[in-house]
Amino acid sequence: MRLIVTSKTDIAGTNIYHELAENFGFEKAGEFEGSPIYKYRDIWLISTKKNQTRANHLDRYFDAEYYVFASRHRSESGKKTLTCHVTGNLTSEAKVGGNPEELSYCNARAMKTALIELQNGKVESGIDYTVSMEATHHGPTELGKPVLFVEVGSTEKEWNDETAVRVVATAAFKAAASTAAASDTGDGDRDRDRDRDRNRDGDRDTAGGRCKNAVGIGGNHYAPIHTKVVLENDIAIGHIIPSYAIDEITEEVFARAFEKTDTRLGFLDWKGMKKEQRAKIKNLAKKLDIRLLRGKDIKGNIKRDSQGQRLMIDNTLFKEAEKTDRQKLSEFFINHGAVPVRDGNGRVTGTFISKTDIREELIKECIDIISGKVSRFDNSTLILKETRFDPKRAESLGIKPGPIFSKLSQGEVVEVDGKLIYPEMVMKNEEKILKIEDRITKNAMIKYLNRRDS
Repeated sequence: MRLIVTSKTDIAGTNIYHELAENFGFEKAGEFEGSPIYKYRDIWLISTKKNQTRANHLDRYFDAEYYVFASRHRSESGKKTLTCHVTGNLTSEAKVGGNPEELSYCNARAMKTALIELQNGKVESGIDYTVSMEATHHGPTELGKPVLFVEVGSTEKEWNDETAVRVVATAAFKAAASTAAASDTGDGDRDRDRDRDRNRDGDRDTAGGRCKNAVGIGGNHYAPIHTKVVLENDIAIGHIIPSYAIDEITEEVFARAFEKTDTRLGFLDWKGMKKEQRAKIKNLAKKLDIRLLRGKDIKGNIKRDSQGQRLMIDNTLFKEAEKTDRQKLSEFFINHGAVPVRDGNGRVTGTFISKTDIREELIKECIDIISGKVSRFDNSTLILKETRFDPKRAESLGIKPGPIFSKLSQGEVVEVDGKLIYPEMVMKNEEKILKIEDRITKNAMIKYLNRRDS
């Protein structure tokens, strides 16, 4: 199971708990600490009586692959933020739960999924929030499975912002649904020696693709450089060691950050460190056989890849699939080690960077995603059948515009003047026409649809 954890002591967490329970297909499956446990497939949702930063007791009750804590973010600045981070105390200071100099295990790829979903949710909902990862901080640190926090902040106003709460709930849900393997929990189930060479540069094999796990080093608490590199590249960053912790961090804790991120790769915010801090990090990395990258190394890789492997499929088809199931496309790119190219508004497009030509696989994935709507494909025209709410039909049945319209459009049965109105009574069938201009996309669609229908 993957466990989403909220807390009764947390306004935002309570709002997220209700949002998930009511709108994400969960069903009641028991009780924990006086609140219902909800279950959706292998995702469980709970609310604990404890403050989430001190919820080190959960291993006694649940056999989770990893934990996704959905909570509030608090800061003195009061800035509107959507954040995610791993837990742990990098130094001898442990003011907010957990033990000094102890780090939790982390699932870097689940955090990458959460970050992407926060960014997508911000763009699609139009809310004016800053999206970022945060440096490793606070508890719990004692849990034996990976821990991820997804948060909304930074004041009570944002904790009660329905749109922001929904964005965080979605990100937490998608992170819990991630197919990424959780990092090694040190329980002996994996052979670390066998994996040592494979993980030398941080690469992780996952469902036919590769993604580099890394520890972020340098910069401030909100890690803007690390956030950018995760959003734009095939890198998943777990623990983040900010510049303010470098002077005090010990070799043992530094090594632990890599062990618990399951990697031997570090990504540096080079300009976000002092000269002495860079020297310390380079010396520690050399002693521990850690490979370090900085921004120019990543940009160089993208430039080389883009010369021969900047690929695209028809954007009309891609956007229809992305609108239907954004998470499935996100997982496709992650699992194939590809990097989607975003437009000026931060939205992914049908253009991507890949070391191999996966255009046919992506086109097939897009068709599979929208297959329930496909009526026919004629030359360059894809005809989709869609069922839409018809306000005129609703009004003809004596229904006035308002909340009932919304319920019917979402598939709910309503009662009006003692009469049940079913959604199909106020729906109409429409055709949507997509013009497919890209030749490679057209040829691949013809081949795949013919094979599928034969």
